Amino acid sequence: RGLQSVVLDGESLRKGLSSDLGFSVRDRAEHVRRASELAKLLNDHGQVVIAAFVSPTAEQREQARTVVGPERFLELHCNASLEACEKRDTTGFYARARSGEIANVTGVDTAYEPPTSPALSLDTVGASAKALARSQIPSANSTLHNAPLACSATSNGSGAAIACSTKRTASPTPASARTMDGPTSANGWTGGQYSV
Repeated sequence: RGLQSVVLDGESLRKGLSSDLGFSVRDRAEHVRRASELAKLLNDHGQVVIAAFVSPTAEQREQARTVVGPERFLELHCNASLEACEKRDTTGFYARARSGEIANVTGVDTAYEPPTSPALSLDTVGASAKALARSQIPSANSTLHNAPLACSATSNGSGAAIACSTKRTASPTPASARTMDGPTSANGWTGGQYSV
């Protein structure tokens, strides 16, 4: 609805900003911290930031909320089984984890703590991204109209959480996911470009 937005993707940031980090608990926390700081910086300059990250612990998600600001942080949980995530994997990440090439992969050999009270929870196994966007836009508009949107997404190997953020303006504009286009798996959940 006329808001500028940017997607911060965890895998993309690992190729640059976080290229020195691995998958240990400490490195994952640092990866989320760096992304949160970047999201806050962009958000401070008027961008709606959608951050899609594996963030397996409540502590990491709370750290992101603190950095971005609780008044600008909205957590969305995209729930999917580990099996569904492995089927959607176009990069071979899970296969590398299963072969032992990568350790500490959430859902494979480390645990995930699902969000206990996300602003919105989506069952991504039973519906496509487009179908969920269409069905959830009315409730998302209501939620987002009353709260600024700071986005940070977390995935668990058996799901994902997305937190979103935008600065409140004098007259807040409701935001909604309008497009989800790009290279996708059969149900539309891998890759993409997002606008609000």
